[in-house]
Amino acid sequence: MSTSAFVKGFVVGAVVVGAALGTHIYALNQQKSQVEARLAQVQNAGQQLLTQARELAKPDLPVEVSTRAALLGAGRVLVIRNDSPKELDITAQFKRGDGPAVTQALVIQPNGFTQVGKDQGWTFARGDSVVLSNPDFRPWHNPSITWQ
Repeated sequence: MSTSAFVKGFVVGAVVVGAALGTHIYALNQQKSQVEARLAQVQNAGQQLLTQARELAKPDLPVEVSTRAALLGAGRVLVIRNDSPKELDITAQFKRGDGPAVTQALVIQPNGFTQVGKDQGWTFARGDSVVLSNPDFRPWHNPSITWQ
């Protein structure tokens, strides 16, 4: 075998090996991308679980909520009682059906109460959605309102 035939054979072999190696590297890069994408999904899911765990670890919002008939006119008045010995800042969100939500900031004195009705911009009716929140507590949702 001549030197040129040997070199040609070596070059052809190197090209074949290089092509195979290139294909293998491409496949590894594809796998790496898939693993990185999956890792990002797992990290995101982990963050969501951590956020949920933090929310669940919070105590219940220390309020009692009820309604009463409006003294003047139709509709109901929402009565929110603060059952804690500290002033309570609450964000209240009210919604009726598919209509827009109304948000109000409320401050309830220690062991005191506040009322929300027509004079505060909302006349309550059966089926209204109410969410009361404070960042230190789990939010309160309206299923436990007593419609007297």
